[in-house]
Amino acid sequence: MKPIIIGSVPVRETNDALDILLKRGHSCDLIELRLDYLPSIDYGIFNKIKNFRDIVILTVRAHEEGGVYDIPRDERKDFLMEAIASGFKVDAEISLMSDFEDLYPFIASAHFVNRVPDEISIQRKIDSIRGKCSYVKIAYKPNNRSKAIMFGILSKNDNIAVMELGGEPINRVAFSLLGSRLIYCHIGEPTANGQMNCLRVRNIIDCLWENND
Repeated sequence: MKPIIIGSVPVRETNDALDILLKRGHSCDLIELRLDYLPSIDYGIFNKIKNFRDIVILTVRAHEEGGVYDIPRDERKDFLMEAIASGFKVDAEISLMSDFEDLYPFIASAHFVNRVPDEISIQRKIDSIRGKCSYVKIAYKPNNRSKAIMFGILSKNDNIAVMELGGEPINRVAFSLLGSRLIYCHIGEPTANGQMNCLRVRNIIDCLWENND
C-alpha cells in the first residue's frame, strides 16, 4: 500500500504556521506542525489554521523523545485534547497515552533516541494502545540489530510506520516497500536526522508505486 507522505515543519512563531500551510506545495499528503519548537503552548494556533484541519497533524514532542522545548506533560496532554476536540489530528507519545487513558491521537508514537528495545518490548507498547489511534509510529537510532527487530514489527502489525533517526535517508523509502505506512520528510528544514526533501520523496514514491501498479 502506498505510504502517506508527511512533511514535518518546525514552528518557531505561531504566526508562521499559516504561512507554512499556504506555501506548502503539493509534495506531501499531510503537514506535521512541530509545536515543541515554541517555548510555550499557544492555543491561538487553532483559530489561525482552522481551515487546514484536514491536512494538519499537531505535535508537541516530549523533550525526552526528541522535542526541542521541555513542555510539561499535563500541558501537552491538555493541548492535544483540545486540538482533538477542535477537529485536528494529533501525534502523541505512547508514554503520554499510558498516563492519560482518555487521549486518542491520530498517531501514537515512540522514539528510541538512545537504545532500541527488543522486539517483545516494542510489541507490548504497540499492544497497549491498540484501537486508540489510526497509526503507530516507531522511530529509533539504528544499530546492528535494529533492522531485524523492525522487520519483525512490520510483519506482525497493520497501520504501523518505522523509521530510522540518523540512518541513511533512503532507508525510509525502503521501509515503505515493506509495509511502513508513513514516511516523514521535510520541506526545507529537517526536524529529525534522516529526513529527505518531500519533493524527492514524492517523486520516488510515485515512481515506485506506478511501477508496482
